[in-house]
Amino acid sequence: MARARKISKEKENRIKLELFRKKNRLVYQPFFVMVVCFFCLYTLLDWWLVVETGILPLKRDLVHYVLPLALPWIPILIWLRPRIRLLKFPVWRRRLEPDDLYYFMAWFVMAVPTVITQGYMEKTVGRLTSLDNIHSFYTVPATKYYTLEEYYVDFTHPGYSTKSEYTGRYSRNIRMTLYIVAPIRSDKDTVMGVATAWFGKRYHKLIAGNSSEVQKKAAFHSLVEVSERKFRYDCRNPFQYLQREGYSDDDEGYRAATHTSPAYTPGNDTVLIPVDKPFNTRTEYQLLWIFITLGGGLLGFLAMVHAVPFDKKKLHSVVE
Repeated sequence: MARARKISKEKENRIKLELFRKKNRLVYQPFFVMVVCFFCLYTLLDWWLVVETGILPLKRDLVHYVLPLALPWIPILIWLRPRIRLLKFPVWRRRLEPDDLYYFMAWFVMAVPTVITQGYMEKTVGRLTSLDNIHSFYTVPATKYYTLEEYYVDFTHPGYSTKSEYTGRYSRNIRMTLYIVAPIRSDKDTVMGVATAWFGKRYHKLIAGNSSEVQKKAAFHSLVEVSERKFRYDCRNPFQYLQREGYSDDDEGYRAATHTSPAYTPGNDTVLIPVDKPFNTRTEYQLLWIFITLGGGLLGFLAMVHAVPFDKKKLHSVVE
């Protein structure tokens, strides 16, 4: 009798092990390969086509957020969904079905680490160039980061541009953005000619979306007045290094501001943004968050796959 129970227990364990392996083979392993391929291929293409060669002049928000958040749904719906449907879920009397949680988890594991990685990759591949003064700017290969030994900011020839957009849920707020730029000069300059490069800062103000025109104008004048004072302070405040903004909405705002300055000449609109943090801390904890979101997401999805049984009818119809 004891021997029969032992044989029965061993048989039961073998069946459980077989089902565990089958779930890994039919559901989890294809998902794992899909995540790794998407993560690596997207990052490689971003580095090669956008960052390194500039073959695709795409804005940062599109490459860093919109595409990595949207594209994962294509492999999820085409390749992963049929495999998720092999699992048997309990019936819910809610808007969301249980398998929707699996699709959302799969999207999270593919999208979030990819989003973080694009910012991390852009910062780590960018090189730092040391300049004696701003006149050396065009004598060296273009890089993302710069340091200046000797300089001053000529805030007597500023340039301005503005942008307003509705933000928040139901567009409840208006976000006003003011871009201010000024030529970067050398202490040896005796003639205030055209600018070689520009020092740029942006400032924001948030107001209610239902504000009247009078309130909007008052808020805008307040933003300009406060921002000009801050900009003069920022011009005198030492920084650790300067960085190029890269192709983005902010870059367009800065370049538009240069066009309003008397020191502007066509084609001479490179704006450098001051950073008051040590250069070696520019990535902060991004690498750690990549490992946390990717590793934690993969383990979480593995647990979710093994938390529910197979649907035996659907499983028998699968040709392995």
